[in-house]
Amino acid sequence: MGTEIFPKLLLFVQFVIAAVGIVFILIVITSLIEYRVHKKNEKLRVEIKERIMGGLIAVVITLIVYFFFSAIGPAFRLLFAPSMI
Repeated sequence: MGTEIFPKLLLFVQFVIAAVGIVFILIVITSLIEYRVHKKNEKLRVEIKERIMGGLIAVVITLIVYFFFSAIGPAFRLLFAPSMI
């Protein structure tokens, strides 16, 4: 009846969120390496610090959204399970 799409949609959304989280983690790692390399340029280091903080905030938000979708997944399975009547 069309309700079998919800678990697949949730799985796809979780996959996309995980991929986005991995990208943000890579951004943070590369920014940390760049921060270590540019020891003398203080203006650039301030910009890199802001990028690192933005990346960390994005990782936290991504994790919260991922866990939210993980939590509502079982609810969709219960709500849209075929009835046994």
